[in-house]
Amino acid sequence: MKDERKKALYELLKDGEDLEDNLQDIVDYIKEFTGATGVYVGKLVNPKRDIADEDDDNAHLDDENPKIIKFSHASYGHEFMIGSVLESEQGVSHYVFKEDED
Repeated sequence: MKDERKKALYELLKDGEDLEDNLQDIVDYIKEFTGATGVYVGKLVNPKRDIADEDDDNAHLDDENPKIIKFSHASYGHEFMIGSVLESEQGVSHYVFKEDED
């Protein structure tokens, strides 16, 4: 069963045109095969700010403040994370995006 599930996921990834289309399957696979209590996928993005009607197309992007992680996918039981935002000073997740100083 485990090998069949692994093979099916690999085939899905190999044949898929866009990895983002398969992120939920990847999250579910990682949770199942690692035994993790929860798996989430987030993207490092600029925070958004309020805009006025006359502002340009990029006015909503706040590039003056640290980026945030916005979660788009989560494993079963952790769906509450979808749409959640993690600020740069919260938790330890932002460390994975820091450049190596060496």
